[in-house]
Amino acid sequence: DDLPLLLDVDVAVLGIEQPGGEIDAIKAAPFEILSLSKGAVDRILGTDENAILLRGLETETDYVEMLFGAASGLVRSAAVVRLRWGPEVPEGILALGARGETFSPGQGTELVGFLARALELCLHRLAAPLD
Repeated sequence: DDLPLLLDVDVAVLGIEQPGGEIDAIKAAPFEILSLSKGAVDRILGTDENAILLRGLETETDYVEMLFGAASGLVRSAAVVRLRWGPEVPEGILALGARGETFSPGQGTELVGFLARALELCLHRLAAPLD
């Protein structure tokens, strides 16, 4: 809930692929997680990419609507990053959307990649069984 304010974007979405059923981490999460179909992360990012920056999304209604839901009407640019948060856990994405031209292809993705790695560590702790 705090990410949009902290990062100066309009919407932040965490999505996780579902391997045929919900996993306990999603049920226990204190925040909403977008449920993605198996293989959706590769369809969104491509098999070789870990981060993409998108601009001019007002014409990409299906793609934006899937990621951002009710906020899709606002989003004009986005950063989408792959999350790999454990060997037993499906892949996920972090999608940051902005109503302005905040993100643009050609910009560096190092900082959003770093944010994704930090988020992976937090999600790994959330999914880890308590001892």
